Amino acid sequence: MEPAQKRICNGGRNPEKKPPQSPPPPPPLDRLSDLPDCLLVHILNELPIENAVATSILSSRWLNLWTLMTKITYPPYHPNFHPFHYYYTTLNHLFSQLVSPKIDTFHIDFDFHQSYNLLDEGDIATDREYHSFLLPLLEHVCSRNPEMIKVDFRTYSWKSTNVFNMATCVFNCESLVSLRLYLDFEFDNLSADKLPLINLPNLKKLCMNLRDLNRVLMGVLFKCLPLLEELKLVLELIEPDHLINISAPNLRRLSIKLDENEEDVLTENCKFVIDAPNLQTLAIEGILAFYKFVSIPSGLSDVMISIEESCFNDSQLRTYTRQVMGLLRGIYCAKTIVLDECGCHLVYCIYMLEKINLNGFRPPIFHNLCDLSFIIKFEGNRFPSCLLANLRRLVIEGVECYDLEIKLVEYILAHAPVMEEIQLSVNPDDSVSGSVIDVDLLAEEYEYCQKMFKLPKRSPDCLIDFYGLVIQTSSEDVKEDGELNYTFVE
Repeated sequence: MEPAQKRICNGGRNPEKKPPQSPPPPPPLDRLSDLPDCLLVHILNELPIENAVATSILSSRWLNLWTLMTKITYPPYHPNFHPFHYYYTTLNHLFSQLVSPKIDTFHIDFDFHQSYNLLDEGDIATDREYHSFLLPLLEHVCSRNPEMIKVDFRTYSWKSTNVFNMATCVFNCESLVSLRLYLDFEFDNLSADKLPLINLPNLKKLCMNLRDLNRVLMGVLFKCLPLLEELKLVLELIEPDHLINISAPNLRRLSIKLDENEEDVLTENCKFVIDAPNLQTLAIEGILAFYKFVSIPSGLSDVMISIEESCFNDSQLRTYTRQVMGLLRGIYCAKTIVLDECGCHLVYCIYMLEKINLNGFRPPIFHNLCDLSFIIKFEGNRFPSCLLANLRRLVIEGVECYDLEIKLVEYILAHAPVMEEIQLSVNPDDSVSGSVIDVDLLAEEYEYCQKMFKLPKRSPDCLIDFYGLVIQTSSEDVKEDGELNYTFVE
């Protein structure tokens, strides 16, 4: 009877039987892996190739997705981590597994500065390995209709004598839209006086590093690019008498950097002939060569000029002035001009051309120039009037609060009929602490501004702003008693 009573007390249930358990939860959904191949490959394309390959261990779904990539970015070579032979063998192996018939982008970056630091230790590849590495890669890439090729093999060491054999197919790749070649190269199996077939009908952007050994290429290449819109050149030239022809009816942006060479030879015989009627942006850096503009770019908007100071010694000033004449004919339609570093010496050369008769040449009037910036490195009223006809905004950097600077601004204010704003900036000085006010410097800047703001103006509404080491103030901050309101620089 007792067992039956226990069963009744438990509601007729067997106390030894466990209640049924709920089924286990389903595995979490992998929403990323459920995406179609095209979207996953698009994601992988945004990764360097070594990171994309690493995704193959995620699951069988990802095992071979990376082989469909169309945007190939190789990691920079770091000789501290692995020998160069291992580096290029691995990358060649990865490249051989790519199955996509098209490669949109190919980018490889190599740091020669690091590798040549190890040159004496014998830990890096031989010149032969260096030279043989790039050629087959580029040949494979060009066979897959690329739109963009970027090769950065710049050398930063005087020990480097590497000149790579360039695949001629790079200059005969009709699909290319953008090409960047920052390396020293010559064409494989071609003598220096011969060129490969150049056929780049769709190229719109070109960035190149060129040296003397590319002399023939410089004379021809830039006339064979009908759709070119942007051209950036870095030139390291020692030999004289270079002629660089740039004829591109659609060219919008042009940058030319002529590096100063170790032989201290000015490339005064280097000449650029430019036919780019639709040019909008122009940048000139380094040593100034001769420029001849076949057609004047009337729509030129922005010009930046930064010239090496070695161009301005007295023995070369007359030669430099002759070089300036051709440049002025090409930039006088510009709306904005920035004279960086020693580029301000261009202002002095224009002033000298206004004062002397050099082969009957006088600087043109810059009717479109509205905005001018330069670092002051000259004194007095040596400022060309041809720049002031329509100038509305002037930025003068490197101010040192000298009276000669006040004379310069006085001349500008008296000859600028439509000037609206002049900004004067003192170069930052790390020795000046923001927490402690230098009383003498405060008094110097305050007195300088008082004199500056009292200058007569041909354009009565012209505003003068001052940005010093201690104070910031403006001609609008002059009180009725002649004192100034100002704020301290933080």
